[in-house]
Amino acid sequence: MKILIVDDEHIILNGISLMIQKKLDLDFPVETAISTNVPDALEIMRHFSPDLVLTDIRMPVMDGFDLIRSAKEISPDCAVAIITSHADFSYAQYAIQYEAIGFLLKPVETDALKNLILKVQKNLTMEAEKQYQENLKSIRDILLYDFPLTDLNLDSGFLSQYFPYEYFTVCILYIESDKNISLSYFESQLLMVYPKCFALHFRQKHQYVAVCNHPLFRVNHTPLFHNLSVLQSDHKLYWGVSIVSNSFEELHSLYLNAHKRLLYHKAFGNDTKASEISLCSYQDCISLFMEQDACLFDSKLDDYLKRLNLHPNCPVKLLRDIYQCFFVNIRIYLETSGISQETAPISVPDIVSDISSLKLAIKERIFAQRELFFPSENYNSTVQTLHRLLDFIDQNYMKDISLEILAEAVNMHPNYVCSLFSQKLGQSFLKCLHLTRIRKAKDLLVQNSSLSIEAVGLKVGYTSSNQFSRIFRKYENCSPSDYRKLME
Repeated sequence: MKILIVDDEHIILNGISLMIQKKLDLDFPVETAISTNVPDALEIMRHFSPDLVLTDIRMPVMDGFDLIRSAKEISPDCAVAIITSHADFSYAQYAIQYEAIGFLLKPVETDALKNLILKVQKNLTMEAEKQYQENLKSIRDILLYDFPLTDLNLDSGFLSQYFPYEYFTVCILYIESDKNISLSYFESQLLMVYPKCFALHFRQKHQYVAVCNHPLFRVNHTPLFHNLSVLQSDHKLYWGVSIVSNSFEELHSLYLNAHKRLLYHKAFGNDTKASEISLCSYQDCISLFMEQDACLFDSKLDDYLKRLNLHPNCPVKLLRDIYQCFFVNIRIYLETSGISQETAPISVPDIVSDISSLKLAIKERIFAQRELFFPSENYNSTVQTLHRLLDFIDQNYMKDISLEILAEAVNMHPNYVCSLFSQKLGQSFLKCLHLTRIRKAKDLLVQNSSLSIEAVGLKVGYTSSNQFSRIFRKYENCSPSDYRKLME
């Protein structure tokens, strides 16, 4: 913890500093800085970044209230407490309106000072844990839904603190049963290969997902695959490891890549040739699936089969593998688009015995699936769905709404809801939720002047005043308290 002490009386200033360093017996490190006047204290704040400011009220040039107002501008998350005499007790109570967390009476007693510092430390620990959980939630949202970084509640030091290395890889472990393994065990296996990783459990998907961070582009996965293979004796599991990227913003693409490889492992086991066919032909398969023109479809299908270098007498097993590879890719596309979540094995029709029958079987299944998953779009239905989504946000903005909760409310897949916001409204679900909350908060700040900033934040769905202030400032370019003063 960092503490800045401001008082124009040297004996009090040095006494409190010495008391903190020598007498309080705190079980966490504390660094102190001192100042005898407000201008100097504000300058110290800019590079010292204190967690707590202890300030006298009566000082020359600028008083303690000037310091509190300016301190909140420099560091909105900083706690401020008042050092006061009995004669100035009314000042201390007035300072509470400036969001001071408390006061210390002169002469300052050891127990009172220690209790105040412990209170601030407890708040810091709680805030750190909340922020950690928010950061994990943000990583999850980026992985699953590709939310823009600007719409997420990430603090400024997030990337450097969590991911100090240049390269990123996403690993997924899927357990095909109700049995679970320890998340810490999964993470420990990854830490044998990567110096830094963050593991999450996507329970509904039966997936353990980790974002791994490493300094070298090439990583030897042999120890990881060996350990995962050992686990297979007790669990029926599959895994996928993505390609490597040097951009945190590519996490969603890395997740999709790892998920694709996981499904290939699930479909083909250790048959690396079938997996390679699927991986290399993914875009061709999707292009064919989306082609509406019958003539172009036939031409593209012929070109696709030619590129596979099939000869007239190729083994039937290879033809059946190609069919399965094709529709594994289609399944991946439909699932990531939020249209389907099929889990049944892909069966190959018995008619597949040569190139001609393979072509016919692919064509028949594509047309059947397109009819099932892509009926003609109903404009009015889409508009009604958007209204239902926006109404749900407007009625539940004060709750902890996730994309999954919103999607369940309209009986749709989260990925589809995510694409609706992006394509039809030009913004992410998160941004829409933040804008709704900020709009409601502005009304409360003006209409309910007795409500504290923290209370306003809680009423509109934010878990702390720090989180609320940070997001409010982002969208309004001022703090909630400044907005309230402007509207007075």
